[in-house]
Amino acid sequence: DGGAETFTALDSIDGRAGKDTLNAIITGTLETAGVTVQSVETVNVIAAAAVTAADVSGFTSLETLNVVSSGNIAGVVASATTDINVANGLAGVAVNGGKDVTITNGTAGNINVGATTAAAGNVTATNNFATGTVTVKGAGTLTATSNDGAITFVNGTTVTANAKEAVSLATRDANI
Repeated sequence: DGGAETFTALDSIDGRAGKDTLNAIITGTLETAGVTVQSVETVNVIAAAAVTAADVSGFTSLETLNVVSSGNIAGVVASATTDINVANGLAGVAVNGGKDVTITNGTAGNINVGATTAAAGNVTATNNFATGTVTVKGAGTLTATSNDGAITFVNGTTVTANAKEAVSLATRDANI
């Protein structure tokens, strides 16, 4: 590939002591099957298009996963000890697991946190898309902001729902 760097099965990265960052610029999927990553505290996943999968749940000692994309963000999975930050999703965001999760969705689609695995900590989800919904499942404080789409909470110790536009009572949906 003329010097292009790759990240594939059987790769092993050990950050050892100190604070380390792995920057992964991807087109679609962050392939993690068969990869060993340990003692890397921050992983940044950057994509110009949709992120279809980024499962870092097997990375040892990972503290923070940051995902930025100009397209749909789906298949993001992290362990219960990893904070997840997602920004610039333009066609929806889907995240599973993680510790504290923060999501800002840009211009289209819905936000879904914890469809299969709830966040272990606090979740803050902001959907700036008109009619975009927010569904949040987590163990800590859950905060959701929607332009005017439905907000759904599952579990949580404290929940806060914010609507930027008027939301009719028929549209509000809170399952606590």
